[in-house]
Amino acid sequence: MRRAFRLPPFKVDRSLHIGLAVQLADALRTAIHTGYYAPGDVLPPIRDMSAMTGVSSVLVSRAIRILKDERLVCPRPHAGIEVCAESHPMWRGQVMILVPSGGSIQYLTVVGDALRDALTAAGYLPLIVTVPRKADGTYDYSLLELMLRQQMDVVVQLHDQPEISRWLSDKKISFVRFTQLGGGSYRGCLCTVLRRMDAAVADFVADCRRKGVSRVLQVSMDSKRAVDVCKAFRGTGISVDEWKVVTRVGRHIPGPAVTRGTIDAFAARFAAEGRRWLPDVMFFQDDYLATGALMALQAEAIRIPEDVAVVTWANIDCGCGPVFVKPMTRMETDAQADGRYLADMVIEGLRTGRYSSGVVSPKYVRGETF
Repeated sequence: MRRAFRLPPFKVDRSLHIGLAVQLADALRTAIHTGYYAPGDVLPPIRDMSAMTGVSSVLVSRAIRILKDERLVCPRPHAGIEVCAESHPMWRGQVMILVPSGGSIQYLTVVGDALRDALTAAGYLPLIVTVPRKADGTYDYSLLELMLRQQMDVVVQLHDQPEISRWLSDKKISFVRFTQLGGGSYRGCLCTVLRRMDAAVADFVADCRRKGVSRVLQVSMDSKRAVDVCKAFRGTGISVDEWKVVTRVGRHIPGPAVTRGTIDAFAARFAAEGRRWLPDVMFFQDDYLATGALMALQAEAIRIPEDVAVVTWANIDCGCGPVFVKPMTRMETDAQADGRYLADMVIEGLRTGRYSSGVVSPKYVRGETF
């Protein structure tokens, strides 16, 4: 029989309308279900639990009776309060997945779904939590603080914000970062899975040089994390310009609004300038931008790639593709694969205690539009 004289993270909240005995029972129940205590473990004696939690021995006894009635523990004379074996498998542990709020997170939603499913299949209980913004733009950590009162083996931060990384670090929370932002060292960060764009961008630039391209136009939108090819063309002798066709209103631009705004911007430019502004190659920073631009180009009877070549950002399993009559030359990201890669890193760390950093990247795929 293993003995585990330790308590899960637990703080009495006397402001709640829930009794202290029920609060303690809830904390111990969660610890049992999530693998903090395993069958055969022995809980701390009632007197010790009372001293550790500040809850009277009477209320601790009441909490133990609640768990006994649920057949989660079995008080044994001269042996202690033993955790019982349940008929269904126990969870090996609990993992918090920290996701951004709002609708403009299609990629991270799919990554989070793949991570959640892999953790569940491996026997780890996933808990999805978000950190919303307040009206003044700062983050509201109240829900996160509440959820962290229970036992948590590790936090996976999909929310790509340094402010939240610093908050976790200051609170001495162990976490894994999934980020597009390089650099930054945070105490408590076990490893980082970095999402890098440079390999796909380099392949695109090499293709442009090989084909003798003179002018590239990056069609963009107001986005903080979009892939940017402009810097990569420095020193190549290829002229590159950026045209921002959609401006953010608030914190989220719905996909259809991006497509509509792109169509309108292209139509207005064709009406004002004709075709003389067309470059050798257009690169679309977003799949919804590409969808709108392709519609506008076809409306002007512009042939692809004969009149203008196009390359686009593309999502395999989220967003709108994009879909065209010819296979698109594209920088292709696979959110499902990235989520599974992240899950493998987290699960390996949970099992061995050793976390390793890694990289996920989109791929440059040659089609028939360039």
